[in-house]
Amino acid sequence: MTYTSDLTDEQWELLEPVFNTPGKRGPKHAPDLRRVVDAMLYVSHTGCQWRFLPESFGPWTRVWSQFRRWSRNGTWARALTVLHVAAREADGRAEATPSMVVIDTHLARGGQRWGQFP
Repeated sequence: MTYTSDLTDEQWELLEPVFNTPGKRGPKHAPDLRRVVDAMLYVSHTGCQWRFLPESFGPWTRVWSQFRRWSRNGTWARALTVLHVAAREADGRAEATPSMVVIDTHLARGGQRWGQFP
């Protein structure tokens, strides 16, 4: 079964190297790794609890434990970097990273009687 949150083939081609990196002991993922990522996106898009993942994604415990592992070891941060670079390239930017960052330090102040009621 497919869901609207599932990755397209093009998206998976871009992200697979990030999620499928071999560990110190060699390859560590099952062949259905894409379904695991799709399950994580399903949870993100629908807001459902891990335990209520549709059975078509496999055991929810596997998806949840893999999500925690990737959250802790920086895999999700690397995936966001890959997506950021791809978005800049698609937008026609010459460099993969921004050349300038603007930080607005404007502070909005309340009235003199802030927090007091008349």
